[in-house]
Amino acid sequence: MGFLAFVVLYKLGDAFSLSLVTPFLLQAMHFSIAEVGVVNKVIGLWLTIGGALLGGALMLRIGLWRALMYFGIFQMLGILCFWWLAVNGRGALPGLTIPAFDWGFVKLAQATEVDGGLLFAVAGENLSGGMGTAAFLAFLMSLCNQRFTRRSSRCSARSRRSGGSGSGRSRVCWPSRSAGRPSSSSRR
Repeated sequence: MGFLAFVVLYKLGDAFSLSLVTPFLLQAMHFSIAEVGVVNKVIGLWLTIGGALLGGALMLRIGLWRALMYFGIFQMLGILCFWWLAVNGRGALPGLTIPAFDWGFVKLAQATEVDGGLLFAVAGENLSGGMGTAAFLAFLMSLCNQRFTRRSSRCSARSRRSGGSGSGRSRVCWPSRSAGRPSSSSRR
């Protein structure tokens, strides 16, 4: 029961705060849509990936349980970066100008001035969130039973060889419900 509570509660603060970040930045802090879009969505995505990579590397050095504890504290501090932004407001840190770009999947039509406090808050939250997610996913994977991994990979390889045809049971390799008889997927 303790594991279940941990699984539910570990990322709960992030889940609640992330749903409120964009309305907070647009309505309460009065940042422009372009500024929030570039910083929170584009730069934030790359910072989350970087945080996950950094978290994975640090987790290998300090171990899973310490990483879960430290990164959980970092996530709390990352969320507090938005509190800092609310208290200090715009212009507390020097900003920068992001030039116009068009990467095909995302486009910024004109150069946009970005507030330094916004960058600080988004960087703190996304880096710590990426680190926490890396440790949390490693924890969830440690709960999986390794006896089933070989069977799953064997089933998926068989499904790829056969083009995915056959009954649903043989495609997903469910065990047979009849006692003592091997399943249809293990008879091949």
